[in-house]
Formats: sequence, C-alpha cells, structure tokens
Amino acid sequence: MSTPATQSQSSGSGKGSLGKVTALLLTSAMMVGTGIYTTLGEATGEARAGILISMLIGVFIVMLTAISAAEVGVNYPEEGGAFIWMRLFGYPSISFAAGISYLIKGIVGLGIPSLGLATYSAQIFPELPVPIVASIALLVVAAVNFFGISPTSKVLIGIFFINLILFGLYVGSAVPNVKIDNLTPVLSSGITGIMSGAAIFFWSWDGFQRTAIMANEIKDPRKTIPFAIIGGILITAVIYLIIAGTTLGVLGADAMGGSDTPLLLGAQTAAGRGIWIILLSVWILTFSDIMGDLMSTSKVGHAMGREHELPHWFGSVHKKFKSPQFMIVLLTIVGLVLINLVPLRQLTTVASACTLIWYIATNLAALKLNQERRFSWTIISWLGIAACVALFCSLPLWSTLGTLGFIVILVGMRWLSIRIVQKAVVDTGGNWTVSGLTLAEGDLISVTAHYAGETMSTSVTAIVAAAPRQTISPVISRAVTAADTAVSGKAPSGSSVVFSVNGAAQTAVVATGGNWTVSGLILAQGDSISATAQSVGETMSTATTITVAAAPLETIEPVITGIATAEDKTVSGRAPSGASVVLSVNGKDQPAVVAKDGIWTVPDLKLSKGDLISVTAQYAGETVNTSKKMKVITKPLQTSEPLIPRIVTAADTTVSGRAPSGASIVLSINGQAQPAVVAASGRIVGTGATTTVVTASIETSEPVISGIVTDGDTTVSGRAPSGANVVLNVNGAAKSAVVDNGGNWMVSGLTLAQNDLISVTAQSDGKSVSKPVTMIVVPAPNKIPAQNQTAVPVISGIVTAANTTVSGTAPLGASVVLSINGKAQPTVVANGGNWIVAGLILTKCDSISVTAQCVGETVSIPAMIKVQ
Repeated sequence: MSTPATQSQSSGSGKGSLGKVTALLLTSAMMVGTGIYTTLGEATGEARAGILISMLIGVFIVMLTAISAAEVGVNYPEEGGAFIWMRLFGYPSISFAAGISYLIKGIVGLGIPSLGLATYSAQIFPELPVPIVASIALLVVAAVNFFGISPTSKVLIGIFFINLILFGLYVGSAVPNVKIDNLTPVLSSGITGIMSGAAIFFWSWDGFQRTAIMANEIKDPRKTIPFAIIGGILITAVIYLIIAGTTLGVLGADAMGGSDTPLLLGAQTAAGRGIWIILLSVWILTFSDIMGDLMSTSKVGHAMGREHELPHWFGSVHKKFKSPQFMIVLLTIVGLVLINLVPLRQLTTVASACTLIWYIATNLAALKLNQERRFSWTIISWLGIAACVALFCSLPLWSTLGTLGFIVILVGMRWLSIRIVQKAVVDTGGNWTVSGLTLAEGDLISVTAHYAGETMSTSVTAIVAAAPRQTISPVISRAVTAADTAVSGKAPSGSSVVFSVNGAAQTAVVATGGNWTVSGLILAQGDSISATAQSVGETMSTATTITVAAAPLETIEPVITGIATAEDKTVSGRAPSGASVVLSVNGKDQPAVVAKDGIWTVPDLKLSKGDLISVTAQYAGETVNTSKKMKVITKPLQTSEPLIPRIVTAADTTVSGRAPSGASIVLSINGQAQPAVVAASGRIVGTGATTTVVTASIETSEPVISGIVTDGDTTVSGRAPSGANVVLNVNGAAKSAVVDNGGNWMVSGLTLAQNDLISVTAQSDGKSVSKPVTMIVVPAPNKIPAQNQTAVPVISGIVTAANTTVSGTAPLGASVVLSINGKAQPTVVANGGNWIVAGLILTKCDSISVTAQCVGETVSIPAMIKVQ
C-alpha cells in the first residue's frame, strides 16, 4: 500500500498544528488504501480460511514496528525515515540498504494500485486494456506530483471518511449473504500457509510511518505520535478485518483466493449494484495512494541523492515547483516498465519483502536510542526484528532471494566504490581536499602524495571515529517576564546547561534528574534569553531562545469594609471597577463577583465566629492581589433604646429620660448633636429601673476661619455669632478673640509655623460651646521649600460613625497621618499606594484630616472630611 503524506506547508499543517484527533485520523487515512483490494485475493490463496489470523499476525508485527518508528521519529523528525536514522547512528551500509528497499517498495507500490484500478475496471468494462489504463493513471498522478501538488491532511481525512461510507455500504449489502461455513476451517492451510498469507498481505499495512517522521508538525509529539500511530493501526485493522471477514463469508476461501478482484466478486455475489460502490472506492483510493506513494518515495530518493548515496542530481529540486523532479521522472519510468511487464501478484510479494527490510532497519534504529529518549522497552524493537525476519522467510522463495540478492549486490557495489582511491588536487598553499565522501565509523582511510618526477610517498592512515551525537535542545518550561528572577526547564539528565541573557552567558548549571534552574536574574522586557545543553561525549545542542515579556501589573489590593460578624449574610468592600473578586471563607472560594463602581458584595454567606475570610481581586491582564485576612466575630449587643418619659415643650431648658446606667447619651436637635452626657444610676421604688437626667442646652453655631492660614500670618480672623466668646487654640494653647457687633472676630500677635494645628470654638450666652473648626497651617507661598510637596492623599468613600477603619490612597511608600479633631493617630505607610487606619472610635461630625509625606518631600496639603 502507498504512504500518502502531507507537506508541512499544507493546510492544517505547520509547526505544532496537528492535535491528537487530527493525527489519529490522518494516520488511519494514510493506512487504509488499495492494499485491501489488490492483495487480499493472493493472501487468501495462501492462508485460505485462516486469512483473518494472518491479518492479525500482521497487525501485531506492524504494532511493534510502529512503536519503534514513533520513538525514533519523535527524536529525529526528518524526511527519509530509516535511511536518515541509520545514517545518523553511523551505519551507512544499513542506511543504504534501507533506502534502496524503500525505493523498490515505492516503485512496486506505484504499479500495484495502478494495476488494481485497471484490473477492477476491466471486470466491468472488459474492452479496457489493463496495462494502458494503469499507465495512464500513473502518468496523470506523476504529472500532478511534478508540479509540487500534494494532498493536504484535510483532503486525506476527507477521502478516508468517503471510503468509510463506501465500505459501510458494501458490508451492509453483503452481510445478509454471509455463510458461516465459509469461515472455516481456520487452520486448513497450516501455520506455513497462515504465515505466507500474513507476509503477502503485509504490504497493505504500510503507511503509518509518515506520522513518525513529521513530529515537527504535531502538538506534543511525545504523547500524540504513539497515540496516533497505535490508534490508526487499530482503526485500520478493524476496517480490514470486517471487510475481509464479510467477503470471505460471502465467497468462501476458494473463490476469494482465486480472484484478483475479490471485493468486486463479493459485491456481484451479494447485490449487483454493489459493484459500483467498490469501483468508486478503488478509483478514489488509487489516485490518493499513487500520489502519496510517489511523493514519499521521491523524498526518500531525494534524501539519498542529497547524501550522495545516489547520483547527486537526484538530490535537486525544481526551482519553481520545489519537487524532486529527476527522482519523480525515474520512479515513473520504472513504474511504467513494471506495469507493462510484471503481473500484479508478483509485484505484491516483492513489495512485502522490501517493506519488511525497511521495518527491520526501523527497529534497529530504535535500538540505538539511549534510554532517556525511549518511551518503551527495548524488547519491543527486538521482537519487531524477529517477527519481521520470520515473516520475510514466509514469502515465496523467489521473491525473498531475488529481493535480498539485488540489495546485497547494490550494497557491495557501494562498498567497493567508496574504497577506490580518490585523488585530490593540492593548491599552491599546500592544501588538499577530497569531497563527496561517505564515511562510516571504523573505516580505514589512507593518503599518499605523488609529485611529478618523484616516487610516491608512504601512506598516512587514520580510522574514522564515530560522528558525535548532538545533545537534545533544552526546554524553557514557561513564558518568562521581567518580574521573574529565576528561569527553569528540562534538559537531558546530567547535561551542562548554559543560560544566556542578550548573549551574555550566566554560570553553567547541571540538569539534575532532567531539571535545571538558573536564579538570581535581573530581566527586562525585550531581553533575549537562550539556553543550550551539552551531555558528556556529545556536541552542544541548538539554542532554545525566547523573548522576555513585560512584567504583569498587579491589581490594587481589595479592601473588606467594616467588620464581619457571625450574623452577616453579606460581606462588601472596595476593589478596582470591573475587577473579578473572589471571597474565601476558611480557604473555600465563593462564586466570583464583579466590582461595580469600585464596590463589591458577596451575598448568601453562612459565617461563624472564628471563620477566616480573605478576598482576592484580579483585573483583566493583571495578576491577582489578596486582601489582609479578617476573622469573623460575634455581633456586638445593641444598647437598649433610651426613653423620654414626658412631653418636651418650647419652655423646657432640659430634657431627661432613662437609659442603661453608664451609657453615653447624645441628644440631637434638628440633626445637630449636643455634647454627650453619661447616664447616672438612680433607683425607682418598685421597678428597679434606672433614671437618667440629660440636660440639653442649645449649641452655639460653629465659627468660620477666613481663608487659609500660612506660617507667614500673625493674625487669624473669621466670623462667629455676634457677641459670642471665641477661643482660638494653636497646638492646644488657647488665645482669646475679640468679636465685634457685626459677627467678625480676630486674634493677632501670633507666631505660626508650618503644620501647626489651629482650632476655633464659639459660645454665646445661654448656649453650649460650638464644635471646633480646625485647620493646619501651610507654608506661605514665598517660603515653600525647593523640594516637591507630596501629593494630597485621598480618603475613600463616606465615613460614618459606625466605621472603625478609614482607608484611601496615597503615593507609594508615603507616611500617612490621620487626625481626628486635631488628634493624630499612629502613622501608617501606603503599601502599594493604599493606606488604612484601623481601631478607630468615631462620632458624627468628627473632623478627620489626612496628610501624606514621601521621603525627600514636604508634607502634603491635608485631605479633610466630616464623619456622617
């Protein structure tokens, strides 16, 4: 059978373009071909009713070789297969024999489907001359191949499914005519006949090896190639066994073994119209097989010409069509000769003999892999060789001796030719060169020199050493960014790995257990990093190179608002708008939510005291950031409501009532809070209740400070209720102010400094003292130092009396000071540009101010807010 192939430029191909399913279907498509049509009759003639056993033996041997081919193909994905592989391992004679075997198999393989198409067609159109029709089919496909056109993976898979449908129609129409008696006796031909049948049919299993030598076009080849090859062989085996079993059941061993067109005969016997199904399938598969076989065989021949194992012009390609033109012409001419001179059944035995030699070379190549490069036991390759030899000996004697003798003669001619003395011309500088040599390990070379008029020199001899093996290229495990300080990967165990940044090599490391790591790196976006590996006794690998990507941005740290209690069903907080937020309770993630307008809420929670909660946030294209952890607490008890036991009138100057003893009581008039008082204990006879008296006076309206106060000012002025007593405090030191009848006040004779805290209160007769109005002294314009002033910090959201924390943003690393009514809290640092002050006790109308200062800069202007 032929070996259709896909070019790396074809649709659906390309580096790493074929996944597991595609590779599996492609392998099946490259195996299912005209072999089932052209070889089944002759093989049944030998095995009789045991043909299905013969096919199973062939499947087993093909499976062994397939594993070997996959192992070598993963490591050496080069055109030329076993010819190139044995050459790389230093066995040029075996390489040459394998290449010649493949060429013979390929040439014979061109004739078999061509004759098969003509023979099947002649059964329906008797007037068709078989050799001429076969020759025309070969010439048409050769012309297409000459122009560089080859079937793509999609086309091959499409042909496979079309034929699968046609096979199904044939089997479906033939099954009702199957006679169980025709399937027995299975061992009527003996073990010799069964082995002969397996050997003759063996050519039909060819086609899987193309997947092994196209590893560079397959995703994750080390896993995908074995899966595709073994799966493809099993699929093909099922298809072939169903078709062969059905045909045997319809015809019987005698009729099936005596026909060159058994499937057509089976279709005629079962249902007359089925012959068109078979004929259509033969036509489709023939052109697909010839095209693929001509292309793959010409590439092996091209590789042999390139390596000077054939005349060098076979190694050239057409300048325009990029096809190996001379090899295609040679294969076509020889194929035409065979079509017109040799019967179909003689061609199939020669094709199987050459296929078995090729498979033996493939198994030998797998044995030359070191253990690190293998994924199966060496016994599999040894079994493959033994099975191939056994099958080779089961072929007709004329085919094995003829094939083997012809190859041995060619190998001998090659051996003699490379030992003929080759002359070199010495240039004027005393240098000489002999090119075009094919050397093998252990070859003895000698050189003599002869100058005109002098006797020949004594010879200088040398023994050819083994060609050094190149170490497998190392792997860099993942993408590298500018944030990374270490890079790691895979390399052959024990090899020396040299890592370079922009061409500057770092200290070499050893791949221990196949793993290597280089740490302590300083990388920048756009840096070119590469790694090479070298094992003892091997040459340095090719470099693996990648470019350093930009360091990913980190999402701003999310914030949990307030304190979480066991009674809460929801937890809320702040995060960048659009970020994905995930809340975790004791390490178990809740469903993600999206922060809208900077606010997020996770609903439907079941919290218990002591639970540990945290929040992660991630904005598109940024790395995850995690909040500080928070423990769930028991919800604080709510103070009992205070009571006002009687009606309050406009004539009253005090309001009293009852509340828990010692509670802090705040009375508000029209939303304006009065100074807090404490509930004093008192006992009411017969009830045991406490009585609290609250004296509430009207608070004086807050004064106003006019403008901004700077360290250049000596007076501070403003407005207050007319006649009120105004007191100005500078850092706690009180200064009395004078208020005129118009409500203006002023304090003079002051000495102010930057960052002084000033506060002003006012009190009218019969009223309580007003809330203080505060302000921080800022530098005068002509006194601002040369250094920069830190940017004003930001207070996030609205602050209420229920809050125990206040947070916001400030320049990265700045020292942040929060003050409540002029009283500074402990300093915090803006980590990642965010700051938070916790453990606060706030009251409505408290004045909060926040300043920030970076190193080398002056204190910022304060950000201010009132507690709601």
